[in-house]
Order: sequence, then C-alpha cells, then structure tokens
Amino acid sequence: MSNTQLVKTERKNKEIRFFSYVGFVVLFLLLLAGCERKNNTDDMFSLDNPLLNDLKIKNGSSFQIDSYTISLVDGIYEQNTQLGALIFKVTNSKGSVEAEITPSNQLKSERFGKDGRFTISIMGTHSRTVTAKYEGYNLYIAYKFELHDYYPDLNHCICLTDHKMSLENQESDQEHVFSLDTIERSKQIQMGEDGTIYLSSLGFRIVSEQKYSINSIKAVLSDGSKINIMDEKNYSGDFGSCTIGNRTVFVFNRFFDEWIDYSNLDTLIYNGNSYNVPN
Repeated sequence: MSNTQLVKTERKNKEIRFFSYVGFVVLFLLLLAGCERKNNTDDMFSLDNPLLNDLKIKNGSSFQIDSYTISLVDGIYEQNTQLGALIFKVTNSKGSVEAEITPSNQLKSERFGKDGRFTISIMGTHSRTVTAKYEGYNLYIAYKFELHDYYPDLNHCICLTDHKMSLENQESDQEHVFSLDTIERSKQIQMGEDGTIYLSSLGFRIVSEQKYSINSIKAVLSDGSKINIMDEKNYSGDFGSCTIGNRTVFVFNRFFDEWIDYSNLDTLIYNGNSYNVPN
C-alpha cells in the first residue's frame, strides 16, 4: 500500500472514530435527559412522604361519564398556605384514554378524551404545573398549584368540564365539581402591624396590606440547622392582590424546594429580622 493510500486510510479511520464518539455523546445525553425527565415526572406522581401524611386529602370524588371514569385518587393541600398537589386517574372502558402528551410529559392543551372532550381546572390559581403519563391504557394527570384568590377551603374549586355538547354545537359545557376535605397544618407568624406569614411543610404564604420587599428568607429548625427558603438568586414570583372579606390584601405564596417538617420550625429570618415561630 502506498503512502498516499495509508494517509487516506488513517484519515478515514479518524473520521469514523470522531463521528462514533459524537454519536455516543449524543446518545448518552439523550438517555440522561430521558432519565431526568422520568425522575421529575415520577416525583410529581409520588406523594408518599411521612411529612405529607397530615396534608392528605381525605375524600376524593369520582365521575363516570359515558365510557370514561375520572377520579381524584390522591392529593395534598394546606389551607393557610394555599399550596397543593392533586393526582387524577382517567380510565376508558372502551380502551385507552385519548390524550396527547409531549416529550416533556406535558398534557397538550390540558385536554383529554376523544376530540379533547374533558378539561380539569382549579379556580383561583396563579401558578400551576400539569404533568401526565400513561400506565397501560389509563391516564394519570398531576397538578401542582398555588392558589392566588382566597377561598375558605378547596371544596368546589376543582372543576371537571365536559365539552362534548359545545364540541357538537348543541348545548353549553357541563361542569362537575369535585368535593373534598382539606386541612390546616401550618405555623402563623405576625410580621409588623399588617403582615402575616404562614409556614407549612409545603411552603409559605405572605398576606399583608402592603407589598413587602423580599431579600432573603431563612428558617431555623429546632436542631439549629438552617434552610434557605429564598434569596435574590432564586427569587421568583410576585405579590398579587385578592379580597378577603371586605379587605383587599397582597398575597405571595411559593413551594419550598424540598418538603420540610413544619413542626420543627423554631425561627424565621426575614430580610435579616428574626421572628420566633409559635409552638
């Protein structure tokens, strides 16, 4: 073999090795992204945590409409912080439940059933995440939400809408309201003359007659350990207004990055000021 042929062969082998390496890296990244997506999805559908037991919704409704059964099978909610997560199961006696789920596990248009017949809405939310997955023919939908408007409880806030009639241009949509029990499990701290902050295992909610600046929020547990709840680097959200009774107040609520044991809260440090957490 001539020198020229040897050079060409070596160059070709280098190209093969290079593209093989690139292909391996791309495949690895795709698998890694898929695993991360699966873990995030599984987290949304897992509410089995000892810290959440006291927040479990006691009663979940179920509706049977034609061949579909839509059930509220699991959920958590804390009334004072107005934070929660709900899991619905949808079955179809005729086979698989029709739905379009994106690669990121989002439920497209938040509709399911034939021709997008059904939707589930949670009234008063200002932020929510909707995730969906299949287990066999059954569809599971998880909602993680922050309520903005004030409601005495979550009852009658969760609505299943059947759009069949309007899709057929006959009648208006039919609504079915889920009935459930909710619970209060939080600590209340007075901040100044007009501000109150509620802390639960899920997160916090501030209610005040003015918008407070938030530079940092930290919690100190009874064992002395500190939890960074919010600072300028991970600040997100904003105050919104709502009506409670005859008053218009400002509200800010947000989930913690991880669930905490609210019963072990000892001190709240808000913008450098310390507040004792009542027992």
